[in-house]
Amino acid sequence: GISWAWDPAPHQAVLSLSQGDAEVLRGVRRVDRLTVLGGAGARALLVDAEPRMHGKAKLLLSGRPQSVDAMRDSVSKMFCKEDGLAIALHPSDTASLRKPTRAVVAEMEHLSGCRIVVDDQRKVKLEDPILQRKQHCLHLLGDAAAQAGATRLLAAHCERLAVLEPQGPAPCRFEVERLGPNLDATQDGLILRHKQGDVPQGVKAALVGCVAGATQMRPHLFGAAFCICLRQVDQGRRSRGGIRLGVSCSRLPAPPPQSLVSKPAASWVLGRGVVRGPAGRICKLPEANFDDLLAGDKLCLLVAKETGAIAVFVSPAGTTRSWKCLLHWNAGVAQTDSCFPLLELAGTATEVELSDDVSVPAIERPVDSVSPTPPLWPRPCTRS
Repeated sequence: GISWAWDPAPHQAVLSLSQGDAEVLRGVRRVDRLTVLGGAGARALLVDAEPRMHGKAKLLLSGRPQSVDAMRDSVSKMFCKEDGLAIALHPSDTASLRKPTRAVVAEMEHLSGCRIVVDDQRKVKLEDPILQRKQHCLHLLGDAAAQAGATRLLAAHCERLAVLEPQGPAPCRFEVERLGPNLDATQDGLILRHKQGDVPQGVKAALVGCVAGATQMRPHLFGAAFCICLRQVDQGRRSRGGIRLGVSCSRLPAPPPQSLVSKPAASWVLGRGVVRGPAGRICKLPEANFDDLLAGDKLCLLVAKETGAIAVFVSPAGTTRSWKCLLHWNAGVAQTDSCFPLLELAGTATEVELSDDVSVPAIERPVDSVSPTPPLWPRPCTRS
């Protein structure tokens, strides 16, 4: 960011962008639209990549906190096709968007404030031209008002339109059939709690049967994200186990395993100061400890779409979008576009709620080093 000479300094956020995303922002005055969206005193500035930036361009957003949040949300919607509106096009409509020039789409985008991506299938080669057909479509990436404005402009220009339902997975929810025997969830799948509830002083908390699976993680500007808010933490119960977070490229099997220590095999799990990948080898990572969180704290897991790395952010209770990166693990998640969250709710935490606040920033923290744990058996020989 920028070191401002006056006090108080404007609020600012710095987003790391790939070269492709930076080229997208340069087109059709999109950076200027971000500045207008932020309102008075807001500014969006795109900085080209330099060797010291490791090939990453930077987008600097500055202004009032609410202005920076609005601009950041707009950038996220501009790049996330899963949250956009898909419209099927007739081949003649696709041709009309190229005539008389391609500036027709650019003008529609400028007037509506919605990014328009045309998926032209003319040059796509089909494996079976007889049974398969080319489906031209376009994506409207923006908020609901901008999408409505773009749809009206397209309807006036194109002769045939077929509006499809928004693509992408449904909002993330806990699945009742994928809960451990000691857990319970509300009907809407948003809140997960222990069946024990509050236990008397000195009584041990449940150690197993506390694993829960959820639907697909929410798409994010930098990958896929999963966020929970701790609703109740009982410091009086005797802690056994703790919170573990995990990611799998497929749904958690039903019934779920008793713990995430070793299962499911094809998963990446963090918690209790260690991490585990699909190979099953447990490695030390002291930063992967979430047992000291308090009621009201938010915990967000982000899977980077470019590297498959996992980062965990925390936002203390009472703050708004004040995220701190706790760890950056080079996990190497295989399919970043199909991630399902895993949660083991043990220890002092007794109730959590899924949160829609996945506005975590880019992963700026260097990759944390992990060290393998020594095997329990066979024991090393100490005889001379």
